[in-house]
Amino acid sequence: QMDSKNQLRAGLIGCGYQGQWLARAAEALDAFRLTACTDPDESAVKEVLAIAGDAVVEDSAAALNARQDVDVVFVATPHNFLQPYALQAVKAGKHVLVEKPIALNVGQAQRIALARVLLADRAVVILDEPGEHLDPAMADRVTATALRTTADRAAVLITHRMAHTEACDEVIVLIGGRVVQRGTPEDLS
Repeated sequence: QMDSKNQLRAGLIGCGYQGQWLARAAEALDAFRLTACTDPDESAVKEVLAIAGDAVVEDSAAALNARQDVDVVFVATPHNFLQPYALQAVKAGKHVLVEKPIALNVGQAQRIALARVLLADRAVVILDEPGEHLDPAMADRVTATALRTTADRAAVLITHRMAHTEACDEVIVLIGGRVVQRGTPEDLS
């Protein structure tokens, strides 16, 4: 039996069928305690409260994500709300668990994962093809944003596009695992 000090305090966004299933699962596991929930459907909220009676009902996902007593957010919503709510929770510094694939495509999933990396307080960040699976214009925007966001930290950018190295201090070109060129972006252009 896990004591309450070590339990993860969970918030639930979406109290429909899947949200109720997640609430039951959280209550059955010693590792979690459902502390807050939100859903526009009041009858669904009542169902969750019947499972986790001491949970607080919030009027929005933003209010739930702002709570200090929520460590992890379960997102159980239709797909069109999943990514925005997951990103909102990540930006609030919460761990995110979803009951279905987190995105409709690889590009959306990659942007969520990248947001998680960029928002973490890490001294060194590895950006491995941050624009992969995106169209070229979006890849350029995502990579530029990632580099701008990590300007005050050590960042390692792994890319196949030399254009993405313009903001880098040093570029190392590898072929077959061997260094074949090294220098500033200007030196190698």
